[in-house]
Amino acid sequence: MEFDKILVNPPFRNTSGNSTKTAPGGGRRNLYTSFAYKYIDLIKNTGTIYAITPPGIFKSTNHSRCVYLDYINDSGFFINMIDLDENKKYFNVGSPICSWMVSSKNTDIEVSSIGSKMKLKQNIDYIPVICNETIVSIINKMHNLNQGINLEIVRERNPDTFTGGISFGSLLSGNNNIKIYTDRSFLHKSGCLSIETNKVRTYKKLFESSLFKFWFIIHRYNGSIYRSLMNRIKIPEYDFDITSDDDVFNMYSLNKFEIEYVKYIVDLNGSYNKYERSTIADNLSNNLYTDHARNREYMSGIERDTLRIKQTNEVFTPTPLVQEMLDKLEEQDPTTFTDPTKTFLDNSCGDGQFLSEIVIRKMERSGCSLEQALSTTYGVEFMEDNVLECRARLAGPNPTQEVLDIVENNIVHHDALTYHYMFGEEKKRYLF
Repeated sequence: MEFDKILVNPPFRNTSGNSTKTAPGGGRRNLYTSFAYKYIDLIKNTGTIYAITPPGIFKSTNHSRCVYLDYINDSGFFINMIDLDENKKYFNVGSPICSWMVSSKNTDIEVSSIGSKMKLKQNIDYIPVICNETIVSIINKMHNLNQGINLEIVRERNPDTFTGGISFGSLLSGNNNIKIYTDRSFLHKSGCLSIETNKVRTYKKLFESSLFKFWFIIHRYNGSIYRSLMNRIKIPEYDFDITSDDDVFNMYSLNKFEIEYVKYIVDLNGSYNKYERSTIADNLSNNLYTDHARNREYMSGIERDTLRIKQTNEVFTPTPLVQEMLDKLEEQDPTTFTDPTKTFLDNSCGDGQFLSEIVIRKMERSGCSLEQALSTTYGVEFMEDNVLECRARLAGPNPTQEVLDIVENNIVHHDALTYHYMFGEEKKRYLF
């Protein structure tokens, strides 16, 4: 089965072992990345995907271009919008979080970041964690230095063959400070990066400069920096000397405004994603169904102890963010909710944060019945208690048997990555 709209906030956890942390960047070791590939398989050619994930899914690692951006384009879709400010507005967590929209419309990518908006071309290689016109200009200067050569940084070098240079024992600490070593003591560390050079002092000055700190900060994907991204940076082909930040700024021909901007970001010391969650009042209508769906204790009141949260990474989407995302869907396609036949899916539906608001808008915009709105609304959820709560929430107060049958069929308890997405169709085929 394919769907017109997919709105989802998938689990961010690592797929290997019992780790609850996301793996570096957006690789398949992260559950949310596996979900993101699944969305492309489930969406109609004319459909729209709107998701919340870490921005690491749009990074580049061992390829010249972001793998997921390539996959989207190769499947006939395009990323239309990405909002990198969701931490600032709605979440109070350490890792960066973004929302993004994908459809078959080949438009420029509208990027919202640190309070400003800009447009990127579809052929962009990757999207930095913070992104505006000034940042893109500086990145381009560092990656496209005239008569420059790329850095040759190696991962996990054998200490016995290291002739001397610099190693990065930990590229980023909690406050985005680079830890650089000029001996072999950290070469054996997993993931350690190093560069061989006989100009140790010059290279140390280079990597400790404000400009390189700035580069590390804006490429912060869940606390990790990647060798292939660093190797995009170019340095002068011939001998160069560095004694101060000004030497580095001059090397890359930064203008006065760009220099001040670099200093500003570095002075923030990586705190751009540490915001208190905004308080936005809900506009609740007097409609009984709306009250039933919205006036619920956050996360449904289900007991979620520390162990469960670590195992499932349940962080439900705040209602104001859900409503903002639905608003943007309507801007992109005014018929999103006026056509009651359009199908919607959330395959990490939790207790129904997205699905309940979708049903409300379908009824408000199209005038359809609750039964009609529910019949084209689908959810898959791994936690059984969430499924039961979601069904009760969508069914509304005093539900009819028809409504109960619809939500029983359309809200499924299953692993979203292995489910067949037929939602009862196989039973109909068997009977007829």
